[in-house]
Amino acid sequence: MKKELLARSRGTIVLLVLALVVVSCGGDGGATTTVGTTEPATETTAAPMETTEASTETTAAAGGDITFDVGVTEDTITLGLLADLTGPFAPLVQDIVAAQEVYWDMINAADGIAGRQIEVIVEDTAYNPDQHRTKYEAIRDQVAMLSQSTGSPQTAGVIDLMLEDDIVAIPLTWYSGWADPTFDQSTVLEQQTNYCLEGMNVVEYVSNTFEEANGAPPTWAVISFPGEYGQDGAFGAKYAIEQLGLELVFDAEALVTPTPDDPETEVITGIVSNAPDVVFTTVNPTNLAVIMGGAAQSGFQGQWTGNVPSYDFRLLDSPVAPIIDAAYVQPGYNVAWGTDVPGMAALRDAMLESRPDLRPSDAFVVGWIEAQITHEVLQRAAESGDMTRAGIKAAALTIEGFNFDGLAPDQSYSPPDDPNAYVTRSIAIFDPNLAAYTEAGGAAQTIGTAPNGGTTGSDLVEDFFAGELASAYDFTGACFRP
Repeated sequence: MKKELLARSRGTIVLLVLALVVVSCGGDGGATTTVGTTEPATETTAAPMETTEASTETTAAAGGDITFDVGVTEDTITLGLLADLTGPFAPLVQDIVAAQEVYWDMINAADGIAGRQIEVIVEDTAYNPDQHRTKYEAIRDQVAMLSQSTGSPQTAGVIDLMLEDDIVAIPLTWYSGWADPTFDQSTVLEQQTNYCLEGMNVVEYVSNTFEEANGAPPTWAVISFPGEYGQDGAFGAKYAIEQLGLELVFDAEALVTPTPDDPETEVITGIVSNAPDVVFTTVNPTNLAVIMGGAAQSGFQGQWTGNVPSYDFRLLDSPVAPIIDAAYVQPGYNVAWGTDVPGMAALRDAMLESRPDLRPSDAFVVGWIEAQITHEVLQRAAESGDMTRAGIKAAALTIEGFNFDGLAPDQSYSPPDDPNAYVTRSIAIFDPNLAAYTEAGGAAQTIGTAPNGGTTGSDLVEDFFAGELASAYDFTGACFRP
C-alpha cells in the first residue's frame, strides 16, 4: 500500500473539483459545558475556588494525608480546558473536548482520583490569543491544572501567567517549544512529537517513497501560518529538504492567514506557477481546502501533505475529497479511530455508551490521550501526598515511558532538563480512503449505528517510525521562536 500511495505522478491525478465550495466543518457538539464568550465566563461547571494566594490545606484520603491548594478540595479536583470551540479548528476541538468529558465521567463513576470527583470548566477561546488570555484569567483561581490549552501562539501567550501561578497544562498544540525547558520551564506538558520533528519525518518519508516510485526525488513547496505552529512545522520541513539535497521551488512560510474568507490568491498562484511535486502545509483544514481546490482549478496536479492539524477527515465530505483521496499523505501522532490496538476498546466503549449520536472522529483519540496524561499526573501527585499546584507539577516531571496501550508512542517528561532524552520523535502515516469512508456511510455515520463504531477513512500505511533525520536531530531547544 505504501508504494501505491506515493506512486502517483502529477499526471495521474484526475481533477474532479469543478467548483470550489469551502468545506463546512460544523461540529456535532459534544461539549456539555456552556461555551464562554469573549468576556470572562460566569457560568461554569464548578464553583469558584480560593485564589492562588490561599493557604494550603491537608486532608486524609485514599492512602494518607494529601496537601492541596487551588482547584482541589476534599471532594473535587477542578480542571480547565481552554478550547477553540468556534474558531478555525473548532470541529476537531469539539470532538477532543467530548472525549475528555467522557473520560472524566468514566473516572468519576469509578470513584475519581484520591476519592475526589473530577469537574471541568470548558472555555471557548475561538483560537484568538487575546481571548485565550482573557479566559485563562477568568479561571486561573479555580483550576488545579489545564487539561487542554488550544493553539501554539495562544498557549505561548499565557506562559507568563502559568509560571506566575505555578500551574501545568496539556497543550492541544505540538509546538517544539513545549519540550524546551528553557522556553516554558516545563509548565506545558507536550503530547507526542512536535511539528518540527514531524516535518522532518514527513518530508523524508514522502521523498524516499516518491523517488522509489518515480525514479527521481520530488521538488517541494512549503506553505504555513505565521507563528509557533506554522513556522515550527515549516522549519522541520525545510530542514529536511535542505539536508536531503532537495529543491524547494516555492517558499510560502508564514504567508497563509487563518481566515476562511481569504482566498489565498498569492499562495495558490505560487503553487501553480512553480509546479512542485509535493506541497507541505502547516495550516488548518479550511485553508487546506481553499488552497488545494484553488490550485486544482488552475491545473495543479501534485501531491499534498503537511502537519497533522492541516487535515480533518471531514474534508472527505467536501468538493476536494477526490484530491484528498488521490494525492494527500496524512501523518498522525496517534492511531485513527477504530484501530485494533488494546487502548481503543475502552475509548470506543465509553464513547458508544455516552455519545452514541456523534459521528466517528480520529480526534476522540487525542482527547482521550490528553485525559490519560492528566490522570497520570494527578494520580502521581495524590500518591505523593501533594496535590498543590507545585506538587502536581513536580509529579508530572517524574513521568518516564507512560504507555497509551497502542494509541500513541510512549510519553516521558523526565529528566526535565534534558529534552534530547525524552522528546518523542515518531509519527505514523495514513492514506485517506474515500471509498471506505463513503461505503461506511460518510457524514451520516454515528458511533451508535455504524458497524464497529464507524470509520474516518484513515488507512494505516506506516506504523509509528522515526526517520533518520528526526532520529539524529540534536534537539536542544525550540526549532522556531518568534
